[in-house]
Amino acid sequence: MNQSATPANLNTFEISDVFHPQAVDRFIQHCYRGSYTLESKGRAVNIRHAKRFPDGRNKESFAYLGTPISFHLDIYSLAEVYDASFLKTIAREKLVNALLIHGTVSPLDLATFANKVVSSTESRMPKDEEKHLTNILITSAIVHNHQRWDEEDKRYLDSLVQLNDVFMQAYDLAKTENTDLLMQ
Repeated sequence: MNQSATPANLNTFEISDVFHPQAVDRFIQHCYRGSYTLESKGRAVNIRHAKRFPDGRNKESFAYLGTPISFHLDIYSLAEVYDASFLKTIAREKLVNALLIHGTVSPLDLATFANKVVSSTESRMPKDEEKHLTNILITSAIVHNHQRWDEEDKRYLDSLVQLNDVFMQAYDLAKTENTDLLMQ
């Protein structure tokens, strides 16, 4: 037997249980395939890599019930914690696609994203030190507010984020700095 292939010589690390099992499963998928996928309708319902489950549970009991945006944010956070820069880039691209490229995002989904990115104290939420997520968030808010939402949606977002001072300051600043573009 090749000595370098013995389990004692393999690099291992422990993944914290603060992350949803589906996020951990997609992290493993990324390790083997270089990316991760969601099932139909942007949901993570199938755990593919686990062989055993605790307390008699099965893989169906671990379905991720949040939105695709929340799931990609969880993947981004996991990648940040474990210094997986390529996975972080992939999650960021998937967030851009979900928030800007593929259709309209609801004001509730955008407000939830805002609260998680710019003001969350949860240990599993990203620090966003480079402000990539904040920039995606602000860009998405501007695009949806000026091109995709009606007045009711705009008022609803305002009511949801009015207490989030960090988001409101960044959003107002971006609108002021881009007034000429928004007039077109």
